[in-house]
Order: sequence, then structure tokens, then C-alpha cells
Amino acid sequence: MKKILVILGRYFPKPSPNTLCVQNIIDLFPKEEYEVDVIGYDDGLKTSNGYNVTKIKRGLIQSLLYKFEDKTDALSKRIISLLMWFKRIKIVFFIPVWPWVDPIVTHQEYKIAQKMFQQNRYDTVISVYMPLSSLIVGHKLKQQYTDTRFIAYFLDSLSGGYVPHFMKKSTYNKKAVKWEKRLLNNADTIIFMESSRDYHQEVYQNSTLAEKIVYLDLPVLKKQNIVNKEQSKEILFVYVGSIALNMRSPEYFLKLFSQIKNDNWKAVFIGESNCALLNDYAKTDSRIKVVGKCSHEDALNYESKATVLLNLGNKNPNLAPSKIFEYMSWGKKIVSTYSISNDTSIKYLNKYPAALLLDERDEDFEKSADVLKNFVETKMEDVPYEKLEKIFWQNTPEAFVELLKEKTLK
Repeated sequence: MKKILVILGRYFPKPSPNTLCVQNIIDLFPKEEYEVDVIGYDDGLKTSNGYNVTKIKRGLIQSLLYKFEDKTDALSKRIISLLMWFKRIKIVFFIPVWPWVDPIVTHQEYKIAQKMFQQNRYDTVISVYMPLSSLIVGHKLKQQYTDTRFIAYFLDSLSGGYVPHFMKKSTYNKKAVKWEKRLLNNADTIIFMESSRDYHQEVYQNSTLAEKIVYLDLPVLKKQNIVNKEQSKEILFVYVGSIALNMRSPEYFLKLFSQIKNDNWKAVFIGESNCALLNDYAKTDSRIKVVGKCSHEDALNYESKATVLLNLGNKNPNLAPSKIFEYMSWGKKIVSTYSISNDTSIKYLNKYPAALLLDERDEDFEKSADVLKNFVETKMEDVPYEKLEKIFWQNTPEAFVELLKEKTLK
């Protein structure tokens, strides 16, 4: 029986998108061959999904944010604003070692992982970025237990990824690459996403780390439980995900949507309730509904009812939203906007038989609205999952597990 320790950020019952990806993978490890333990952040809620899960507290500020994040009353919003203010102040002190912002939590996590090792002696540690603490703990465990296989798993990019608004891109990437080279020097396998292949091949072309790097893809495509659809005149757009305006914006889609004067057209935005731009549109158009954060199960329920699934393009070419593969799993129409020509979503959606891509730089809103209307109102059969599985095999959890076992778990 092989024993695996997975170190990540938030876990169930309020998982991050990365956690959903990881769970798709570890759910497929044969239980008669692999025993999987998980270390994640404590959000104050109990987890019960059949795995041994140890949760780490993140300190007063983050614990309070977890407590109030789903509340929408005025007092809770003021508390959240105050906590975010304190969080920003805290960040200032960690700029020299950015993006490491939780040394105390990291230390506690390492001590707990050590105790777990003394009891189990894991064959493999999989450290999932982000957070950075996962990589630090995995690196330190490898230093102590040299016979353990250390896998650094980058579902998000550290260098070449999200750049904080208060830091220059060049400054951030210099710091991030320094962290990568420091923490990955004893990794057995480094897994980057296909979307960042060009960037990382350039960064590590003359590095000894290059031979450890494997490029895989987001393991999100899995068959959905699709019930018989009811016939309805309503056309429902559903967007699931965050809306950070420095990363993506709903403005272009909302402008097109407002061009179409049809009461049967509805749009629901799930997962974000604090985007002022979106809320302003919702106030003046009753067809637009803004839903705050909800469970992944609830999000899937919204997706199951959608006529069209909406994706908003990223402004960073090294980031691919995992939700587009979840969208594809339904076989439904997908509308995606993009603001840069090398948006990673484009190369995937161009292979999807029922996608419409809209360039946000096109200012002929009337014409684009007509294109959108024609696409949405043209009858089209859902794409069979079996067809999608062939096209996007690398995005199935099965392919990911197969590659992990071949490359790292022998």
C-alpha cells in the first residue's frame, strides 16, 4: 500500500478551484493500492469525504474572513472591509519575501506534517501551489526524508502567473523564479500546466531543473449527470467564477447583452457579489442576477440549468480557467470573451464544437450582439461526452492519474 500526502490550500466543504482539480485526481487512485492523506486550511467547517484530512488554522484575520465571507448583510460587509484593510497592511511587511505571507502558518504546517510522517512515512508528497507554504513544507520534508518522492504541482503559475497590483511584473517574476529555484532543487518531479509551457521552457532552458519538468493539463473534464432537459423559451446564461477586474471583466458581455431587448434572455453570475460594475448593470436590468459564493454542488446545479455557459477571458496568457473544462463537460453552448489574442482559453475553445469566441476589442457592439443572438438562437445538439473525451483526453482526471503514476509513482 503506497501512502501519499497531499498538501494544498482550502479544502472541502468550501474548496478552491485547485482543490476540485486535485480531488478529481485522488478520487481515482485505487483505494486498494493507495492511501491518501490531506493537509489543508481550516475554514471552521467539518470535512467528511472519506479521506484523512488535517486542517491548519491561518490566524485571526484569515479565520474571520472565512467566517464572514458568505454573509451579505451590511455589518458583515463592513467587517470584511476592515479585515481586508488589516490584511493589506500585513502584506506590506512581507513584500521583501513575497509571495510568502504566512511564516507562522507554514511552520505549524511543517510541524504537523512531521508528526504525520513519523506515523506513516509517506512514499510521496504532492505539494500543490498555491499557496506557497505547500511548496515550502514539501521542500523541507524532502530535505528530512530523502527517500520520499517530492512532487511540486503547479495548477497555478508562481512565476509568470498573477502579479499583484502593487508590484511591477519584472520585480514579481524575479522574486517568483528565485523562490522556484530554491524550493524545487530537491523535487523529483515538477508539474507545470500546458498553458505556461512556453514561459517555463524559456525560463528553465539552461537549468538543471528542466529535466524534472513535466507539462500536463487541468484535470477537470468529467462526465456530468445530465437529467432530461425541460423545454423552455428562456435563454439562460450562467457564469461561474470570480471577477477581479485586473484579471477579467464582464463589461463587454454586459454591453452586448443590453443590446438584445428580449425578456426571455437571463444572465446569472455565480461566485461574485462585490463587482461594482456588474452590480450596476444588475440594478438597471432585471434580467441580470448576481449570486454570491456558493458550494460547488450549487454551482453545478446552476450550470445544469443553463442554456449557455459564459466564460470571461483572462488578461494573463499563462492562466487557463479550470471552469471552461467543467463547462465543456455539459456539452452545452459556450460563449467566451477575450481581451488578448493569446488568451489560453482560445486554443481549447477553438476545438470545442459549440463555442462562440468574442473579441472584447471589437467596438461594433450592434454587430457583435447580432452574432451572439444568432449563435444562441440557432438550434444545436449537445456535444456527446464521448466525443469530448477523445478531443480533450489530457483534461480528464483519468489521463492525469495515468501520467502521474507513470512519471512519479512507480
